[in-house]
Amino acid sequence: MSNINKAQVNGTNRTKSTISFWVNKRVTADQKIFQFKNGSAEYLLKFKSNDEIHLYSYNGSSYIGRIETNRVFRDTAAWYHFVIQVDTTDNTSSNRFRFYVNGDLQDNLKNETQPSQDATFELSTSSHHLYIGSQSDGGDAFAGNLAHFHYTDGYSYAPTVFGETDSTSGVWVPKTAPSVTYGTNGFFLKFANSGNLDLDSSPNNLTFTTSGTLTQRQSTPTNLYNALNFAASHDNATGISLSNCNTSFNSGSSVQRGLAVPNMAFNKGKWYFEYKIGHTCAAGFIGDTHEIAERIRGSTAVGTSDQEFAWEGNGYMKTNGGQSAYGSSASANDIIGMYVDLDNNKLYIGVNGTIQNSGTGYSITDPDSLTSGFYYIGGMSDQCSATANVTADMKFGDGFFGTTAVSSAQADANGEGAFEYSPNDSGGSSFDSAAKNFYALNTKNIKEFG
Repeated sequence: MSNINKAQVNGTNRTKSTISFWVNKRVTADQKIFQFKNGSAEYLLKFKSNDEIHLYSYNGSSYIGRIETNRVFRDTAAWYHFVIQVDTTDNTSSNRFRFYVNGDLQDNLKNETQPSQDATFELSTSSHHLYIGSQSDGGDAFAGNLAHFHYTDGYSYAPTVFGETDSTSGVWVPKTAPSVTYGTNGFFLKFANSGNLDLDSSPNNLTFTTSGTLTQRQSTPTNLYNALNFAASHDNATGISLSNCNTSFNSGSSVQRGLAVPNMAFNKGKWYFEYKIGHTCAAGFIGDTHEIAERIRGSTAVGTSDQEFAWEGNGYMKTNGGQSAYGSSASANDIIGMYVDLDNNKLYIGVNGTIQNSGTGYSITDPDSLTSGFYYIGGMSDQCSATANVTADMKFGDGFFGTTAVSSAQADANGEGAFEYSPNDSGGSSFDSAAKNFYALNTKNIKEFG
């Protein structure tokens, strides 16, 4: 229930404004990105529980302006750039209140109310209070990542002021230092200073208040890290859930074969991730995308076929319907490292930094022989002696186990990620001689090595 908030003063001009920010949502729920609040009057943008956007200014009895999308925003592996441009002085009604996504005007709308000419929005007066990340009472909290949040008070700017198409990749990317006038209440939150995430980088140098705890993660609009996308249950599993920006899972009241599936797949290269277990029934796995889909639809656990491999905290590797000892057992709160070497088709397991099985890798199926040709990395709760609430905090390099930051912050060979233990071999002593330089699962590394 964290947010950044600030009392407003009488602003520059309430007929013109711009709000621009980058957002990576991680859950489907009612969640507010920002809210200007004055009693029953408010101006806000929220994700609805059906993944649509609802954006409006409301004076306490009627909408001043309203935009509700037909488009849904379900992709938890994407950063979106949102720009809300307001200019109620415009003679053309349709130009007064506009919503852009990645530079594109959203004009296929479920509901739309354009403001009357010279109407004033509910935002910058001494009676308003601004909240970013939740509504005023802390409810409808946003679960995800934000970057480069701009507000220009009294000035209306097009999305091309804040973003542009990269000439090499063709992808819409941020302009890191846009040339804008911020006005009296305007600000620029970069979220770049880990010790002061509510630092205003605009010339106004405004002071904000942070309620709750904010965490700076490694994901950016130009480099997204892997995360769990959704959770599924098997057999009698009920209530499996994700939290902490979809990096933690909980099996709920029954632990029978819950499965948490991530965003990113790969078919070559060397990849590393860590997970902190709350019970030895928690397991990390790699699996063919087709087989994982079968597990989601069916009642069998990961490890049923030779295209899936799971290491459980009891020290056993599971695959092809059987299991075999592979290293020592782990305990609650141990940190498990999984090293996936698709150049040599080996899987290594580390427990608190110690590579298991004397550094000898476990042979896995060549990706070219997989049904889909791709592996996923994820987490699961297996059928075992626990009675409830098997938990694990998965970390793909974003620097946190749940909300707890890593202490050592070790990067991969590409300088990416923040891990508790090193993804790199220190000279061949810990691994088979061919295994070294594993990488964090993010879009930059996958492009270069995957």
